[in-house]
Amino acid sequence: MDNLDPGVASALSVYLAADDTQTDYGRGTRAARAERKRGGSAAASEASEDAGTAALDSTLSYCWGQSLEGEKDADSPDSVGERRAIRWGARALLWQASTLRPVRQCGRVLRDDPGAPSTGAGVKRRDLANGAVAGYSGVTLCGSVWSCPRCSAVIAQRRAEEISRAVATCHRLGGRVYLMTLTVRHTRKDSLDDLFDALQEGWRSGLGGVAWSGRKERVRSRKGREWVEPAVLGDAERFGVAGRVRATEATVSLPGSGGHGWHVHFHALLFVTGSLGNGLREDLDSYLNGLLKTNSRWDRNGLGELVFGAQVFGRYRRAVEKAGFRADPEGFDLREVHDGGSEFVGSYLSKATYDVAARIGFEVASGAHTKGARTERNVTPFEVLARCADDLHARRFGIRTPRRWEIIDMEDGRLSLVDLDTGSIEAITSPGLWALWHEWERSSRGRHQIHWSLQVKGSSSRADHWNAVLAARGESEDDETVAQVELRGEPLGEIPRDAWYGRLVWRPSWLVGALEAAERGGTDALESYLSSRGVGFTPVLQEN
Repeated sequence: MDNLDPGVASALSVYLAADDTQTDYGRGTRAARAERKRGGSAAASEASEDAGTAALDSTLSYCWGQSLEGEKDADSPDSVGERRAIRWGARALLWQASTLRPVRQCGRVLRDDPGAPSTGAGVKRRDLANGAVAGYSGVTLCGSVWSCPRCSAVIAQRRAEEISRAVATCHRLGGRVYLMTLTVRHTRKDSLDDLFDALQEGWRSGLGGVAWSGRKERVRSRKGREWVEPAVLGDAERFGVAGRVRATEATVSLPGSGGHGWHVHFHALLFVTGSLGNGLREDLDSYLNGLLKTNSRWDRNGLGELVFGAQVFGRYRRAVEKAGFRADPEGFDLREVHDGGSEFVGSYLSKATYDVAARIGFEVASGAHTKGARTERNVTPFEVLARCADDLHARRFGIRTPRRWEIIDMEDGRLSLVDLDTGSIEAITSPGLWALWHEWERSSRGRHQIHWSLQVKGSSSRADHWNAVLAARGESEDDETVAQVELRGEPLGEIPRDAWYGRLVWRPSWLVGALEAAERGGTDALESYLSSRGVGFTPVLQEN
């Protein structure tokens, strides 16, 4: 504790009593933390009235700030069929308006093998306990967790399961899990790329480098002179942080709302072998009582959180400022995730999917949200897409692409479409909310939504703990691989290539209707539905 960041001094002030009487500083600490959060993070106050003791067991979304008030409307899009129709409609919108080639192809382009073009799209059906489900096979899937209504939902479900298992395993092993949130101050003038980069620089400094990872003693030499660099105890080892999982979230204020543009932040789960208070000196009570002339019982766990947070945030803030931004204490939060929060922490990922965005849009349209919430609340990128889907003029927008094309980012921030055959360049003017969506597509591509720290080598309590957590998570697969999931069911038949492209694929309502017919009546109902619309279909021959 002798070499702490200067910010620790202000953090310690909440532990000072008015007199030297015996005091329980646990309650004072919790009250101070709650008061600090009430004056700072609105998202945290939505999660709990007492920020110091919240267990994140609530059904409210602290992580995403999307608290849907009241009961679900009976007409809201919550059924499987309604969600599928909405999702297919959004995909079809992106087929013509997205700037990303994989997203423009997802669910539309048949998957051709090298030297063997696909003959058509298959239809499969599977009987489940609560009914049948149908799906297409043999079509391209983009695997975009950021920009695809379908793939993001599939990936979110897998990641939620992985995170839930990891949190539960950490608690079972006797460890603790803490949720840390980091962000930066921003204005409407700040680009999404710059905000992403500033956060990344802050993360590397706050939870990276020698101050975090530590260093063994080593001998250095230069120009014939040798010296010994002493060992450095990093914060990860000092506080028993075995591993971490980082999730990225972004929201944006709508044009004309008076907001501050893009808001990007990291949510990091810290898996600790014990309490963060274990990183403090063993004689904490006697040391502080002697230093401050008090006779008190000190809340080791609470003080450990404050000291750890001050160390990490101090390095993070300096790196963010070096990148040209500001990081205020109100944009930093650290709290423990208790046993009951494992499923909740995992499920928060699904709250950024297009399904939830569409439902929020429905509730706004039906008056379930107040006027102030409609105009002032930041929205997720998928809510931006949902608003484009609901707007007649926005639905008419499209980017007409030549046979071979590429979309490039110009230095002035605009987009241009390049015809790779002729070399001609055409500027793309994204109208209204499409400008926000295209900035999101271009800036988020190639970035990780969820990032896990690597497996730890060697034998130590931290290594054993984290490796056990990773084993419980299961084998890691990238987003593209996770998204390549097709329905495992009985093949009903195939929609020929010419019928798929010529009649069906640009009519999302028909795509959904065909699946509903297959679920309702199998091959006969599917064939009847398609033939009535002039769409060819080749059923699978049934064995007698």
